[in-house]
Amino acid sequence: QTLWGFWWWNDSLFSRGVAPTFSDALRWPHGVPMWFQTWVLPSALLTQPLWGLLPEVTIYNVAIFSSYPLAGFTFYLLAYELWGNRLAAFLAGLLYTITNFHFGHALGHLHIVTMEWNPLFFLCLVRTMRRPAWRWPILGGGALALAATASFYHLMFCFVGTVVLLIAWLRSDRAALVSFPFWKRAGALRGTFFALTGWLYLGMLRAHLGEPYGGEHDAVWFSADLQSFFIPNAASMWSGFFGAWRRWTGNNAESTAYIGYVALG
Repeated sequence: QTLWGFWWWNDSLFSRGVAPTFSDALRWPHGVPMWFQTWVLPSALLTQPLWGLLPEVTIYNVAIFSSYPLAGFTFYLLAYELWGNRLAAFLAGLLYTITNFHFGHALGHLHIVTMEWNPLFFLCLVRTMRRPAWRWPILGGGALALAATASFYHLMFCFVGTVVLLIAWLRSDRAALVSFPFWKRAGALRGTFFALTGWLYLGMLRAHLGEPYGGEHDAVWFSADLQSFFIPNAASMWSGFFGAWRRWTGNNAESTAYIGYVALG
């Protein structure tokens, strides 16, 4: 499905010059709106120059394999900004990218595997707080747009992480947080994000209001409850020793919330 999305952007936008948000190749001759298709837009667009040069499956593999070093590197940059220690930041980058979650979803969920843009957003957000330069909120809005157009899940992750970060700053650096210059820069970050993604989310809203959409997965069965972070489940080689996970997780791709005792240590 994801590779088809890559091809559809190449065929519609770059070959035929039509909007990829509607497909006449599906349910012909009436066609179907594509606003809620899992595009993984950053990967789809960044791999466009490879079409015609590499086999289609190789293009997909380039996107999925590149996520692992990129995710580790961007988290390293974030951790180094926060701590100032290269070894600790390097180890943090390793833990971020070699997790059950990251590898489990490699079975077919490129939109979730594409985790490299989230740390880049938080790096720019931290620098927006710490530094007066305007380039950081602009870059932060761009990084958030990359995360959000990779997957709606990543947009929600960045939202929750931002709330946690703001609460932490409220305790540690209240004066800077409530200052007018910071909120001006934060406004530039939000403006950049909406300028880059507004077309997509407004289109999704219009499509949703025009026609009801049904969910594909059971929200309870495929969610991550607190147990799933600490009890080895289907994603772990130790799953055979713990039977409780069978009552509250999906398959070994969706149930990859287990962090791992080494990473926790």
